Amino acid sequence: MNLAEFLNRLEGVKGRDGQYMAKCPAHQDSKPSLSVGVGEDNRILFHCQAGCATEDVLAALGLKQRDLFADLRPGFFLMIRRPPRES
Repeated sequence: MNLAEFLNRLEGVKGRDGQYMAKCPAHQDSKPSLSVGVGEDNRILFHCQAGCATEDVLAALGLKQRDLFADLRPGFFLMIRRPPRES
């Protein structure tokens, strides 16, 4: 699963440049409290500011932890941004 596929499962998504906020599917959310992004290893990262457990958020979305990793099938191209080297 990639970030776009994950975000499409959420409501109230706002953000850009790889940092997003959305309504948490694990609790009644009147305003976005779930922060979402991608780690250096291209794993989807999220955190509910209201304190929902990772497992509860995943269950509400019908996902497992393994779904948070990028699809790395043969022939799948993945762009990795590396930080600039220091001189």
